[in-house]
Amino acid sequence: TRLSEVISNSDLDIDFLDMNLGCPIDVICNSGAGAKLMKREHALRDSIKGMSVNLKCPITVKIRTGWDQNKPFAHKLVP
Repeated sequence: TRLSEVISNSDLDIDFLDMNLGCPIDVICNSGAGAKLMKREHALRDSIKGMSVNLKCPITVKIRTGWDQNKPFAHKLVP
């Protein structure tokens, strides 16, 4: 959400913003970002809501099918 505030307060003209929830790298996931954000449903929804308030462009989200390959749950994250 903070990045969307920076973008909206700048002269940047962007076509869309793409969130990457597909990154499985430990250093990223250990900070709660990347693919780990899929397991933080409230934080994910708050981020998307905050960005949609600040930005006038489309927001896309790249996700995996789930955290565990044998237990897909991405379909439950999309209302």
